[in-house]
Amino acid sequence: VESPNLPQPVRGLDAATRSRVTAALEQVDDLL
Repeated sequence: VESPNLPQPVRGLDAATRSRVTAALEQVDDLL
């Protein structure tokens, strides 16, 4: 499920890159 609050450019990335970005964002959320 894509997070609706992702920056617009992220939506244009390929699936592999987007999944890596999502994983990084989840790690940041864990730190917060």
